[in-house]
Amino acid sequence: MNAIDRNAVKIRRMVHSDIKPILGIWWYDIPEQDKKRLAARLGGPLDLSLIAEFGGHLVGFILARLAYLGLPMTGVAVIHNIAVKPEYQDPGYWHAIS
Repeated sequence: MNAIDRNAVKIRRMVHSDIKPILGIWWYDIPEQDKKRLAARLGGPLDLSLIAEFGGHLVGFILARLAYLGLPMTGVAVIHNIAVKPEYQDPGYWHAIS
């Protein structure tokens, strides 16, 4: 694969309209109840979910939430899932950024 320009990759917050495209990246069938749970968790001050776009297409995502744990309370990011389309997983593709 050819190298890409770092500025060509757009990272943004996940929105509800991203649910269908991200389900296309996941390899396994997701029960309907999990799809609803995913949709319900998007947005709000605790949502840390992000989308990676390249050439206007979704190529990866991270599902994450902010949680407060312990005493004293400490904010931590809890990562639920990270997925990248297979054709963008080659490390050489990203290390050779022009």
